[in-house]
Amino acid sequence: MTADAVYGSEENYVKLEEKNISAFIKYNTYEKENTRKVKKNPHHPQNWTYKKEEDVWICANGKKLVRIGTSKQTTESGYTSVIQHYQCHECEECPFRSACTTSKYGRTMQWNPVYHEQKQMARERLESEEGQARYRQRQTDIESVFGQIKQNRGFRRFVLRGLQKISIEWGLICVAHNLLKKAAKDKQRSLAA
Repeated sequence: MTADAVYGSEENYVKLEEKNISAFIKYNTYEKENTRKVKKNPHHPQNWTYKKEEDVWICANGKKLVRIGTSKQTTESGYTSVIQHYQCHECEECPFRSACTTSKYGRTMQWNPVYHEQKQMARERLESEEGQARYRQRQTDIESVFGQIKQNRGFRRFVLRGLQKISIEWGLICVAHNLLKKAAKDKQRSLAA
C-alpha cells in the first residue's frame, strides 16, 4: 500500500502489519530526517546510540539520558501508544549544552519504541528499488489529479460544511473530473478516426 505521509502513523503501520500488508508510506518526519542538516547534527536524537541492556541513550558527548518515566497516548479510534521519557542529568558542565538544549533541567527526549521500529521498517521499504518505484508511481497517479482539480478546475476550498456534505461535494468534484477526462479522450478518438 502506498499513501501520503499524513498516513504514516504508528497505528496505521501496526494495523497494516497485522494484515500482512507492506506499507510504502512515508512518516511525517521522513524528509526532514534525510536532510544533511539533521544527518550532520550530533545533537539530534536520530544520531545518538540506544543501549538496550541499560535502557539509556548516549548523546554526542557520551553522556547518558536515563528513563525518567513512561506515558500513554490514545487516539480517537482507541489505539494506545507508549512513550518513554529520558533525561540527561549530566548537562551542567557539558561544552555542547547551548547547542543541545535550552532547558535548565538538562536535555530531555521522548521515544516510542514501537513507532521507532515501524519507521525503520518503513524507511527500508521506501529506500528499496520497489519502494522508490512505487512512490514515484503514487506521485504520478495521485498528485497530478489533485493538481488538475486545484489548478485547472479552480477548486480551492469546500463550500459546504460537515463530513457528510463534504463527502458529497468531493464526490461531485471527482465525477466532474472523470467526465471531463472521458470527454477529452472521446474527442481525441474521434479526431484520430
